Amino acid sequence: MDAAPGPERVAWALSCFAVRLVFLIPEGIVAARRVKDSELGWNMLWAYIGFSLIYAIVEALELATYVLETGTGVQGAKPVGFIVMGLWGTIWMAKPRERGPWGGRAPAKRRAPPREPAYEPAAPSYEPVARHPVAEAPRRGFGRRGA
Repeated sequence: MDAAPGPERVAWALSCFAVRLVFLIPEGIVAARRVKDSELGWNMLWAYIGFSLIYAIVEALELATYVLETGTGVQGAKPVGFIVMGLWGTIWMAKPRERGPWGGRAPAKRRAPPREPAYEPAAPSYEPVARHPVAEAPRRGFGRRGA
């Protein structure tokens, strides 16, 4: 890459752009599947694809115009690259929704109806004790003696 910006670098830039687009197609397919599984919304997918295309264009332009001695050229691949990385990480870390056994939505979780007991509970085996007549007498005054 010792060539100065110009026609020599255009072939490199176009090949870099083409390779980036070749890798973008499977990434977009995987991202579409993840967005669908996690219900993130299609806006997230289109933002990822759009910023990935912008990144491919800026990367190719930077490769075609960057001057090594002065460090000048089209700048901006790094911020767009961070945006693409953030969108990719958000898509990959999204929690997938639950699915049913045949790939559809999972049914709402319902509790099973209460079961009836398999046997009749035994009746209490004790007789209630009668209360003492003094305990049922109304209390008068305070304390034990009614003072």
